[in-house]
Amino acid sequence: MPQYIQSNLIEYIDELVKYFKKIIYCCEINENNLIEDIFESYLIPRFSEFRKGMGNSFFNITSIKKVVMDIECLLANIEELMDLQRCKIVAIVSNDNKFQGKYVNDIPVFGQDEIHYVNYDYMIVSNCSMFAQDEKRVININDYLKDYYHYEVFRAYANYFNCKKPFEGFITGLSYAEVGIDAAQLPYNVANVAVSSQDLFYDYQWAKMILNNDEIVDDIKFAIIGLGYYSFEYDLSKSNFKNLIYNYYPFFGITRNHPCSKEMVDNYDKFEQMASQIFKKDYNIILHNFLDKQNKSWWNNMINGILDDEKAEQYKWVVEKDCNKDYPETVKENTKILQDYISLLKSKKITPIIVACPTSSYYYEKFSPRIKEEFEKIINKIKEEFDVEILDYFDSKIFLKEDFYDVSHLNKNGTMKFTKLLKDKLEKLI
Repeated sequence: MPQYIQSNLIEYIDELVKYFKKIIYCCEINENNLIEDIFESYLIPRFSEFRKGMGNSFFNITSIKKVVMDIECLLANIEELMDLQRCKIVAIVSNDNKFQGKYVNDIPVFGQDEIHYVNYDYMIVSNCSMFAQDEKRVININDYLKDYYHYEVFRAYANYFNCKKPFEGFITGLSYAEVGIDAAQLPYNVANVAVSSQDLFYDYQWAKMILNNDEIVDDIKFAIIGLGYYSFEYDLSKSNFKNLIYNYYPFFGITRNHPCSKEMVDNYDKFEQMASQIFKKDYNIILHNFLDKQNKSWWNNMINGILDDEKAEQYKWVVEKDCNKDYPETVKENTKILQDYISLLKSKKITPIIVACPTSSYYYEKFSPRIKEEFEKIINKIKEEFDVEILDYFDSKIFLKEDFYDVSHLNKNGTMKFTKLLKDKLEKLI
């Protein structure tokens, strides 16, 4: 027998042979009751132990990880995240009596109080409270989604990941560029990685990640840097949306200043350490695809809206919030980030194009003159330092209120109109 077969398996085989010999002897002397007793009391338990031992030997030899999954994750197709070359589902756990003791997809189902009989490496669950004592082996999908998943951030990564080759350009920025520029209308293969509430720090992280990809960097011709007039005053980690910084961590492995950062980062690192053992490399894309359909509906409803006087009155607080900023240190930091961002582009012979997207008259007529002047001063300084294109449509009269869904964001029709303008500009610049 090969050396890798464990010695206890040899003992199981010897015992099985011994009891089969007893059964043969009982058959010869017609001891039917004794045969039944041997089967129930000895052979069945030994077969179970032998099967379990063989399974353990197989997993030890192949290094394949044994996974237990709760029924909710199985029904939600979470197994599609798994790399089946490296792991195998050996059991399902459920507290629902209609599943217990049965098989689902040829996998046995155990109750929570029975799962300790199963030998496993990791457990994938939707609710970790039942298995808190085994947290070093439990992958909680719901906790991951709650703490680290954000539809728009993950969609931006999917835009980058799925962008057709050759990869010719990318767009960073806040929500104005996210909804205002339709990359599909441009005559280039472009990834729009602008995200609502994204600041210059994370714009720069996207740029670094994209430009560090040796497979695409040589084809990139331009980068559109979407800016709002208040962008230099804005630090996501110090805003009301500060928890969004954790949604970027799966992609960049870095966070901007935040007091609770260490705990959240440590929790993510624990999750990733386990996930990397059994999940596919692109599991974040697969997970996003699961959730994309349910998010698309509200997104499409939003961008198809049309601004009117009543809605403008409801959103008048937006311009007040955006203009209620006076953070000199943040301005210095963001100015330096933009300079570094443009320097990086220039070092790769990529054309930087700074774009300020259109806003409605309800917004730009009430915007802070101080912040507007500050923006223009910084941009003029940037122009002196770098050869950079500036396309400023912030208070463009070309766009009417019907082109917006709220006071500062283009709707679908407005986006088509604006992207056509950008397309014409790009054809002259690139």
